[in-house]
Amino acid sequence: MKSNRLLRRGPALALVVAGTLAASILRVQAQAKGSVENFTATAVNVTGAPDPVKIDLLRWSTDAEREQVFNALSEKGEKEFLNVLSKQPTLGYVWTSESAGYSVRYAYQTVAPDGGERVVVATDKPLGSWNPQIWKATVNGNRQCL
Repeated sequence: MKSNRLLRRGPALALVVAGTLAASILRVQAQAKGSVENFTATAVNVTGAPDPVKIDLLRWSTDAEREQVFNALSEKGEKEFLNVLSKQPTLGYVWTSESAGYSVRYAYQTVAPDGGERVVVATDKPLGSWNPQIWKATVNGNRQCL
């Protein structure tokens, strides 16, 4: 009877081991790749004191992703923009003093003729939404562009 239970658990155990191994390999690969860019800033014009912000980008939005997000915003309005933005892959994270980070859904960089650069980063959650305070989601407040 005991050997039958082991035989039934064998495939499940093999699946767990394979999943753990795959997750470990992916984690090591992600650590090896590292961030494409790291930024630090201070969030101002927010409720309370200014808050330090760290942005870690794993990659930039592709031209196709940029076009999809831009078209949704310029042609279809805010609701569709938020819908499209929330379906974009996670490109990095915005870290504040809160306990959790925010997924970066859009990150694009352009270089100005004078050599300066403009970086636009967007999340699909407002900064501060992880705070244990009561807040009400609105169409205008469900994303953050930095």
